[in-house]
Amino acid sequence: MPRFSPDGKTIAYVKYSSDAKSCSIWTMELDGSNQIQITDAKKGFAYNPRWSPDGKRLVFQSFKKDKKDFDLYIININGENLTQLTVNKSYDAEPYWTSDGYIYFVSDRGGKKNNYQIWRFKLDD
Repeated sequence: MPRFSPDGKTIAYVKYSSDAKSCSIWTMELDGSNQIQITDAKKGFAYNPRWSPDGKRLVFQSFKKDKKDFDLYIININGENLTQLTVNKSYDAEPYWTSDGYIYFVSDRGGKKNNYQIWRFKLDD
């Protein structure tokens, strides 16, 4: 799940732990240098990183070990200020951050499990 930063200089990607019981989001330069772990693999699975339009944050989906559903989170690219965005008991996943500030995502929160819809919200910066 590699994702290029808006300036095309950095890649965000998912890296599995050696035991495959968790995964975290990392960034690196195009040549493979400067690999930086962004999320903590000990907390669960982090997938589908997407860049903010300004390239300063990532939105992603996570399945925490202490929960039974996926939620959306944002984090600064330096790994600070992790913020949970969704809290529904549903599959909130596959986020996409548009240039006008909206975050679109897929969710089955509309009533029936596995009946997916596209949802969106705008962050107040």
